[in-house]
Amino acid sequence: MSFSAPIALIVDDQPENLAVLGEWLQSRYRVLATKSGARALTLARDPATAPDVVLLDIMMPDMDGYTVLEQLKADPATRDIPVIFITALDAAEDEQRGFALGVVDYITKPFNPALVLARVATHIELKRARDALRDQNAYLEAELARRAAETELILATTDEGIFGTDLQGVIRFVNPAACSLLGCSADELIGDTRYCCFHPITGARDQDPCEVCPLQVVLCGDLVIHRRETTIWRKDGRDVPVEVSCMPLRRGEQMLGTVVTLRDIRERKAYLSQLERRSHYDDLTGLVNRNLLRDRFEHALTRHQQNASTFAVWLINLDRFKEINDNLGQEVGDDVLRGFAARLLQTLAQADTLARIGNDEFVVLIDCGETGAALYAQNLLHALVTPLRIGQHEIYLSVSIGIALYPKDGAEPRVLWRNAAAAMYRAKVAGGHAFHFYTAEMNARSFERMEFEAALHRA
Repeated sequence: MSFSAPIALIVDDQPENLAVLGEWLQSRYRVLATKSGARALTLARDPATAPDVVLLDIMMPDMDGYTVLEQLKADPATRDIPVIFITALDAAEDEQRGFALGVVDYITKPFNPALVLARVATHIELKRARDALRDQNAYLEAELARRAAETELILATTDEGIFGTDLQGVIRFVNPAACSLLGCSADELIGDTRYCCFHPITGARDQDPCEVCPLQVVLCGDLVIHRRETTIWRKDGRDVPVEVSCMPLRRGEQMLGTVVTLRDIRERKAYLSQLERRSHYDDLTGLVNRNLLRDRFEHALTRHQQNASTFAVWLINLDRFKEINDNLGQEVGDDVLRGFAARLLQTLAQADTLARIGNDEFVVLIDCGETGAALYAQNLLHALVTPLRIGQHEIYLSVSIGIALYPKDGAEPRVLWRNAAAAMYRAKVAGGHAFHFYTAEMNARSFERMEFEAALHRA
């Protein structure tokens, strides 16, 4: 008999009963036999001899079958072993007592071989089925626990805030990232309604309309919201830009609530803002650069065309700036450019545009006519009388300013820019630290100079 065969334990104080039952069962099972109830308990509790079925006599001298059955059922290691009473008793109260204690069947004496084999086989198969079901349940429970642990680990380690609500918007689960983002503990959030994180009431601010709430949209409309940028409010009142996604939570067709995902986009916003700034502003001085200046130029033209008004375009060049760079170094030169930009801003109105377009070249757009432009230019020249102090150096600056007026000197940016450059060149040729308005003669002289230079090259 293979030791993998089921084990049948026979317990009877009559040797002839042990012999008969053992002879019938040994062809199919590994048979263990004992005349003692105490010995039967020992065999049942030993994993090596734990039986798949016990055929137990009721009437035994030292320990009767009822006592043995009670002890088997009281022990977690043996309580699931099926016990069949073998007895000559046929009173109904005896059967009732046995079934109440947990016996699975009765076989009465004298024995019928076919009945014994059938009853034993049936209960061994039932036990195997129960064991398989128990093992499967244990596996499923372990698998569920493993998956729950994995899910909890994922929720705990992800940097996205995640919380789930019921149909009333009440939070039922929340991960640590959501707690950190909202500035609350899990205990504070579980059972709370998180509409307030989308609809803050702080001071005089009214609650936002309910229809714009992502939670409300999903709960009422059974819709999906995917990566919508919005703002949430922390417990401490601070607002945080986030990317929010809301998904309906369903079991089959039944709507249970929502799952809300919050991604903190503060760093992304800051990065995009930095990119935006670098594309429109000068890194050194913080002034408008060429890209944004073109846009400001177009807006100024459109506005003044509609209003039939005038504005001035300045082109400013620092005189002898190369000498400062060469003699004192680029670091001092950069400080000079920053200092000059700050002083220039002080002489202008807040609505005016000041741009740095080259190393030492600046452009100003001013809403004024010729008189106002001249006054601003005089103010700047006067402001530069006071030297800049850069470290141990006192640096006196002078500038050459060329001014062109819209629409007198041009009706488009390219023409105004060119004419302001011609006026600036005239101021520089005259010795610098001066301003000149553009005149038509300046372009004529520039053309003559270009012709003369070309003739010299040909000569």
